[in-house]
Amino acid sequence: MRAVVKAVDRPASDAAIVRDAPMLAYDRGRRELMQAVAVDEVKTIRDQAEALRRYWAQRHDKEMEAACSAIRLRADYEIGVRSKALEGTSGQYQSKSPPSGDLGKESVLREAGIAPQRAREFEKLTEIITEKDVDRLCREAHQRF
Repeated sequence: MRAVVKAVDRPASDAAIVRDAPMLAYDRGRRELMQAVAVDEVKTIRDQAEALRRYWAQRHDKEMEAACSAIRLRADYEIGVRSKALEGTSGQYQSKSPPSGDLGKESVLREAGIAPQRAREFEKLTEIITEKDVDRLCREAHQRF
């Protein structure tokens, strides 16, 4: 919030950077999700986005809150996709941490810190909306502010 107040006294280029901060944060989160290889990497990004969303909500910065919510939605969707991909495989999209023996779906998800019930909720999300819907929702959230 302080950066926004100080932006008034700065040159136009700095004010533009502050104004575009939510979109830059969203783009960075999206890139990190695309680069994530393991389920636990996606879960870490999701957890960080949620923590940041709560922080920005306390600061009453709706733009940054929306950007972090969009990153979290993308991560939720990606976890659902990867969880479904684990069906009938022996550890594809597995956790980055070393396996503790069994490489089944539930084991991989538990090692990533995802409860089976939560994984099913993420999988249901992928049945309700498509990746294009996620893109549209994220764009709309950013355009509101």
